[in-house]
Amino acid sequence: AAWLNESPKRSKRRPHLTRLLQHLWRQRPDLQRIFPDPAGDDLSDFSAWALDYGRHEFTLDDAFLATLARPSRADLFTLKGIRRRLINRAKRLWNGKLGLRARELAKRLLGHRRTAAIRRATKGDDAPVAVASPSVRPVTPTTIDRFGVNVIGYLRAETGMGQAARALVRALETTDVPVASYDLDLNVLARRDDTSVTGSLQAADTTADPEDDESLPYDINLLVVNADQVAAVREHLGAEAFADRWTIGYWLWELELFPERFWGAFDHLHEVWTASTFCLDAMSAVAPIPMRRMPIPVTLAAGSERFTRADFDLDDDVFVVLFLFNFLSYGARKNPLAAVQAFRQAFAGRDDVLLVLKSAHADFAPEAREALDREGADVNVRLIDRYMDRAEIDGLIRCSDVYLSLHRSEGFGLTVAEAMAAGKPVVATQYGGVTDFFNAANGYPIAYELITLEEDEGPYPAGARWADPDIDLAARRLRQIHDDRDQAQRLASHARADIDRELSYATIGRQIADHMHRVARRIEHQRLGPGLPSR
Repeated sequence: AAWLNESPKRSKRRPHLTRLLQHLWRQRPDLQRIFPDPAGDDLSDFSAWALDYGRHEFTLDDAFLATLARPSRADLFTLKGIRRRLINRAKRLWNGKLGLRARELAKRLLGHRRTAAIRRATKGDDAPVAVASPSVRPVTPTTIDRFGVNVIGYLRAETGMGQAARALVRALETTDVPVASYDLDLNVLARRDDTSVTGSLQAADTTADPEDDESLPYDINLLVVNADQVAAVREHLGAEAFADRWTIGYWLWELELFPERFWGAFDHLHEVWTASTFCLDAMSAVAPIPMRRMPIPVTLAAGSERFTRADFDLDDDVFVVLFLFNFLSYGARKNPLAAVQAFRQAFAGRDDVLLVLKSAHADFAPEAREALDREGADVNVRLIDRYMDRAEIDGLIRCSDVYLSLHRSEGFGLTVAEAMAAGKPVVATQYGGVTDFFNAANGYPIAYELITLEEDEGPYPAGARWADPDIDLAARRLRQIHDDRDQAQRLASHARADIDRELSYATIGRQIADHMHRVARRIEHQRLGPGLPSR
C-alpha cells in the first residue's frame, strides 16, 4: 500500500497523484479527457472526483485516498474555483453517456458535415478536417436492389488486415445478410496461403473480373484495406465496381493522430469503419464522412486444440511466456526488445522459464533481428521466425502459460484478443485499441509514458507519440503470474468470457447486419422521398 500511495515522481508534497490513481486514470479514456493533467492543474478536481465517485467505482479503501485533499471552501468560491468547477461539470456531462447520446443525435439531425463544421468552429482554426473533393466523391446509390455485401480485401494474405477481412466474412455468414468475397492480389509481401474462406464466392479466384456482376453481386461494398491502399484498389477494380454501390472502408491506424497524407482516401467512400475506439478517435477528428467502430471478431481456429507442446519442441515442465509479431509490422512499434528486457528482469538465470518470440519476415529487418539476438543472448529466449497457419498459431498460444505484449501502440490488438480467447493470462501495454476489451478485471495492464518519436519509423512520422511501457512493472507482473497461477487463471477465465461475449462472430455479425439493414432502409427512404412511407 505504501508503494502504491507514493507519487510516481517521488514527491513528498501533499496532495499528490499516487501510482495507483495514475494507473486507474490511464485505464479510463473518459477520465483522461475530463482531467488531462491529473498530477498538475487538474489535481484538485481529480481528487474531488476520486473522493466522491472513484472510491465507489473502483472500491478503493480509504488508505489509498489518504494523499488526496478536497479543494478548500475558500478556493471553491473564488472566480478561478467557480470557473474550474463549471468547466469540470461541463466536461463530465460532455464526455458522459448523456453527452455521447447528444452528439449522436446531433449527427443524425444535422448530418456529419454540419456537425464537423460546428466542431471545427468550437475548437478553432487549428482543428483541420479532411475535405472531400467533389470530383471523386461517390454518388449515393438510388436504390439497393441487390441487398448483400461484397467483402473486398486481401482474403488469403497472412496479415492482420487479411485476418480482419476473413473474420468479417465469417461474421456476416452468421446473419441473414448475403455475402460474397473478392480476393485482392496487389503485390502483398506477406504469404498468401490462407484459404479458409474459399467457400465464399471469389475468395480463391484471382482472375475474377470486378466489372462482372457475378464477381461483385451485391450493392454494398466493404473494402477491407487501409487508407493508403484505397486509391490503388479503386484503380485496380475500376469505376464500375463502385458505381451505384454503397462503399464502406475498413481501416486501422496505430497513432493518436490520423496523417493528412491519408485524408484523400475518404473521397472514395460513403463511410468508414474501424476496429477500436482508439482508431475512431484519431480518424473521426478529421473525417468528412460517417465513422463507425466495428471490432474485428475473434475466435480461435478450428483444429488448434490438436497441437501439443511437443509440436513446438517445448518441454512440459517449462513456464512459457509468448509474444507474436511480424517484422513487416515494424519492430519499433511491436517492441519485442521490451519483452526481452522485462523477461530478463523477471527470470534472469532461470532455465525453467522460456520466452518464445514467434515472428515472421526477420529477413526484411536484419538489423532489428540482430539487435533482438543481442538483447536476448544472456537469457532463455527462443526466436521462431517462420510462417504458421492460423490453427498452428492458435495452437502455440494454447501451449503457452502467459502472453506478453509490450507494444508501443496497436490499432486493435489481435494477438492480445486471441490470447484472451484462449484463456491465457495477458500482460500488455494499456494503450491503443486493446483498451476496448483488455483491463485490470481480465488481465495485467502495464502503465506507460507517452513519448515522442525522434525519427520516422516506417509510416509513423517523427514528432508523433506512442507509449513507452513500464518494463519494471511488466517484470513484476510476470513473476506474479508465475508465483500465483490460480489468481492468474481466474483473470484469464474472465478474459475468455469477455471475448466470447463481446467479439464473437455472432455478436459482431449482428452489429454488421443491423447497420446494413439501416443503410438499405435509409437509401430506400431517400428514393421514395420525404413524406412517403418506406417499405
